Amino acid sequence: MKSIYVPISLTTNAYIVTLAIQTLFIILDIAVNELLQWSDLREHLVAIIIVFGRRVRVTATLIQDVILLLAAMVLGHTLFRTHVFKAGFVKILLDRFKFTIIFMILYMFLTIVYQLVVVSTRWSRIEDHVWPTGFTFLFATHRLIAIFYYYFYKRASLRVSDARFYDEEWVKHAFAH
Repeated sequence: MKSIYVPISLTTNAYIVTLAIQTLFIILDIAVNELLQWSDLREHLVAIIIVFGRRVRVTATLIQDVILLLAAMVLGHTLFRTHVFKAGFVKILLDRFKFTIIFMILYMFLTIVYQLVVVSTRWSRIEDHVWPTGFTFLFATHRLIAIFYYYFYKRASLRVSDARFYDEEWVKHAFAH
């Protein structure tokens, strides 16, 4: 009778906690994006000045950047725990998660550019609704890439639980082909 190999890392609560943290990072990123956008609504001018002042806007952008870096580190940690990585077959992981890595880097870059434009154009005129030329394209591109980032990040979070990444025989077979 052949024994069934169940990896230890999948039977513990570590994966559930990691998945919950990764989901929390996505939710926090969406929340910061929306809070920064809500701060542009003119009909709530007094609340905007009180709640979304310069310091809060800069703090929110820094928090978002830290969240994105932590999300990348947590995903990297989950990939580094796989047997595929421990066996040295990084190419397999790169092939399986290349779109996640590409969209993560692209989203981080666009987020920083978007934040720089928002903070620099609205720093001195917090009570005005400033929408510089070309900002519509940057805004739409940032939001579109965000959708792909959320999708591929969540997909990678779920795919890393695949038992094949922890099975020695599958790793040998995948690398041979």
